[in-house]
Amino acid sequence: MNEGVALLRDHDRLLVENQSDHRLDAEIQAINENLRLVNESLKRVKLGELTMTIVAPTSAGKSTVINAIAGQDLLPSRNDAMTVLPTEIVFSHEVTCPKLILDKALMTLLREAWRHLHEKLQRIGLDEAIKLATKNDFPRENAIKEILNSSSVSFQSEVVESNGIQVELTKINDLLRLCGIFGISTEFLSSLSQIPRIEVPFPSLLSPLKDSGLGTLVLVDTPGPSEDKSLDLVNVVKDRLKASSLVLVVVDYTKIGQTDPAKVKKLVDEIAVVKGRDRIYIIVNKIDARDPNNPEDLTTQQILNLVKTKYEIDDPQNRVFEMSAIKGFLATNFQREKEIYQSTELRNSKSFEVLGQKYYNDSWEDRKEDISLSEMDKVANKYWQKSGFADFMEKAITPLVPSMITIKSTLNENNDRFTSFSSCLKKYKEILERDIQRLEIEINQLEIEIIAINSHITNIFELKKHQILSLRELNVILEKESHKLHTEISSLAYILIAKATQIANNLKNWSTANGIATFSLMPVGILTESMVIDHHNKELDKELSVFQTNYSAITECYCNQLTNNLLNMVKQIIERINNNYSGQDELVLSDVQKRFHNHKIVRCDVASDTYGKNIISYEKLTSRLKLNQVRLYGSGIGTKFAYVNNLLSDCNNTLEIFQQIGQDAISTIERSLTKDIDTFTQQRVSLFQEYEMSLQSTIQTNKKIQNDYTITVSQYKRLLDKIANLEIDLKYQQEYIKQH
Repeated sequence: MNEGVALLRDHDRLLVENQSDHRLDAEIQAINENLRLVNESLKRVKLGELTMTIVAPTSAGKSTVINAIAGQDLLPSRNDAMTVLPTEIVFSHEVTCPKLILDKALMTLLREAWRHLHEKLQRIGLDEAIKLATKNDFPRENAIKEILNSSSVSFQSEVVESNGIQVELTKINDLLRLCGIFGISTEFLSSLSQIPRIEVPFPSLLSPLKDSGLGTLVLVDTPGPSEDKSLDLVNVVKDRLKASSLVLVVVDYTKIGQTDPAKVKKLVDEIAVVKGRDRIYIIVNKIDARDPNNPEDLTTQQILNLVKTKYEIDDPQNRVFEMSAIKGFLATNFQREKEIYQSTELRNSKSFEVLGQKYYNDSWEDRKEDISLSEMDKVANKYWQKSGFADFMEKAITPLVPSMITIKSTLNENNDRFTSFSSCLKKYKEILERDIQRLEIEINQLEIEIIAINSHITNIFELKKHQILSLRELNVILEKESHKLHTEISSLAYILIAKATQIANNLKNWSTANGIATFSLMPVGILTESMVIDHHNKELDKELSVFQTNYSAITECYCNQLTNNLLNMVKQIIERINNNYSGQDELVLSDVQKRFHNHKIVRCDVASDTYGKNIISYEKLTSRLKLNQVRLYGSGIGTKFAYVNNLLSDCNNTLEIFQQIGQDAISTIERSLTKDIDTFTQQRVSLFQEYEMSLQSTIQTNKKIQNDYTITVSQYKRLLDKIANLEIDLKYQQEYIKQH
């Protein structure tokens, strides 16, 4: 039984180990990731979406470049690093004013980070916090005070207008930067699926893109190289790079020939690993700082040569663009406000004032009152052209839309993903087939074990059943023997009573001669010890010889023990009977001779004083057996009375002793058997319960495995369907490209 339970437990352990095997997790995750990227790519193709990711070292003017394209101050900027969390800027035909959208899950995580940072600042204090922040190039006392003084924060899911957007983004980026400084976990950023998203209308200076059929233009502002590593943003940035049609690397002209090349080279290499060098464009910002009269300032050709040699960018003439982001911003900002303000309002606007000061310098104060809006519009267009943005849009962006380079890029990416996807499916299928084979082997082994357990239980049950039947048969035999013994003892009692009656008659028939009493007494006949012992030994030996060969060792032990007990008790009883009656014979003879020899018998009543003198009495046989006292049996002898023991009662009591002894032995056997049977029954019930539970658990486990297999097969079929649909889309797009 224990072996059967052990087998079941071992099997359950193997099943648990099999279930805990997560070898397929990596393959499934890779498949899901490829599918997600494929679906995103197809979605972008259908929507006509062009995505540009912008990366830059610290203070290269990345935010200003994005603001210049948007035509307004959307992203906060400062001299030190600003962007921590990647942000999408989406130019759409359907939007009329800028709107920041935050995912609810992101807001929940940001509130939790705020709470943890507040608790940390409370512990270390304001002075220590400012000192540590300043040491990490973040001397923002106001931001620290705000978090220190407030245990909670409220982020809005939607923020309209540029000022509110800047405030909200500044608060988010400062929070995350301080989390990095003070060791607050930002692990949640590694699996972030939704980043802040700003929807803005197309500015008028981007109308060529708007009219070319481009659905949406997406700019992705990313943190600096050091930020993404310190705040668990590597995966987020990589995902955005993978989804981009091209990557803009913004470098500072004033640093390009000094310390920047090594930093930018490292940045370009990291991007190339993810996206490839053919998708990288270099934006050389702050080009208006060049002094033509300074021989140390790099010329355009020198910059192209440096980019080609240092950054390993081929065809630099078409992939390196000199820009002045501030001029571009002044132009697009004025053009945007011109569309939303009236003439008087536009003259009083900040964009009007700043553009005039920048373009006319010292003569602006003299011109401001008389200059026309159309002339300012020309100034804005000149700045747009001089900023380098127009050249960049014309050479880098505009050709992508009609030439379907974006779609080709997407298709090439999808081809690579399909290859990876097919490889994952192949591995997945192989692993699945191996697991199915292993599962079938385990199921077959389980069936063999179940058969062995059933056989083992059946054998135990049959053995116990045979023992129970044998013991019951023994009980019947013992009852028969007890009945036979009762009959024989009753016969013995009859003989003893007959002998006692004969003694009484002899006493009654006594005669007297010459006053002298004479008495003749016949010898009392009684069974001898040897006769009873021989008789019962023969009978018991005869019965035992018949059943000894048919019972198990346990039954033989019980029978031998009971037989010995019965023989000992019979010997003791017969010995007592023989000793008592032998002594009684002598007592009778001596008493008769003593009482009646040479005496005349005097007749008297029962109540006379001679009562008790003329008594023939036998000592009770049962005195040593500790039986209850029995009444004397009286027999009239003329005027005298002779009293003898009630031998029938003694014999009956003796029979009761035998019965009690036999019944006690049988009761002991029955109790032992009952205990064994109860123990066996409990073990059998426990075994069956444990066996049933194990089988149920195994069945449930197999059902779960079968269900998982069914689900996996279903997923596999769905994946095949998706592959088929994607292949159809791929063929359609390839045909479309060939035709165009």
